[in-house]
Amino acid sequence: MPELTRDSNPCLLADDLVDWPKRLAFERSLILRVLADAPSKRVLDLGCGTGRHARFLAEQGCEVVAIDASETALERARRDPVPTGVEFLLGEIGAVERSVRGHFGAAFCLGNTLPYLLSAESVSRMLVGLKRRLLPGAPLLLQTLNYDRVFSGQNRALPLEFVPGTPGSLAPDSELVVVRVVEPQEDGIVILTTSVLRYRPTVVPAMELVDTRATQLRGWKSNELRVMLEVARLPPREVYGDMQGAPFDPHESRELVMVAG
Repeated sequence: MPELTRDSNPCLLADDLVDWPKRLAFERSLILRVLADAPSKRVLDLGCGTGRHARFLAEQGCEVVAIDASETALERARRDPVPTGVEFLLGEIGAVERSVRGHFGAAFCLGNTLPYLLSAESVSRMLVGLKRRLLPGAPLLLQTLNYDRVFSGQNRALPLEFVPGTPGSLAPDSELVVVRVVEPQEDGIVILTTSVLRYRPTVVPAMELVDTRATQLRGWKSNELRVMLEVARLPPREVYGDMQGAPFDPHESRELVMVAG
């Protein structure tokens, strides 16, 4: 569970730290290819956050059931008019089978969501339940950080991210700089510390701290995920190092992306 420092901004969500136009443009091709293989356009968005992926999927003609455990994120998701065919549900992704009704043609678990499930039992329960909710041949698109690389100790920081200011955002007159430090533990837990800086090079100070927080995640390695997917009868069909289909290298890739089912 997230552990917020006293200086943290409880209104700042992970989705606020994403350049969404850039991200969706980067991910678009693979998402559309997965949808092309789906036996139905009724799909699941697991860990939907503020709903940006759900809205993108709706634009592609999908009926979307989007689940998240954060009431705050879902309130933000519903702030703008909800597209026809999109349903936002409060629920734990680990209990997906009893959280939703009916069957689905595809499922998406994007943005390093799965590592919030800290035990193999909770991941296995999610995957087995998900399998029961998917139609035959339905794909699962799964994206996490590449924790093989994190545990190899090659570096302690993820690449800096720059989020441009937009009207109504946290920093409409500036950029946000996102700094993430990872600390792998012997028990497989990874402490991810995220600090957010407001960057305005023409003023003093040029950078000021907006938020800092530490979150415990489970750093699932590629072989661990492969085994759990196989046991749940969702075998990986394709494995990539990013959402544009780069080859996966456990020592070099920043991400682990699997198309399973």
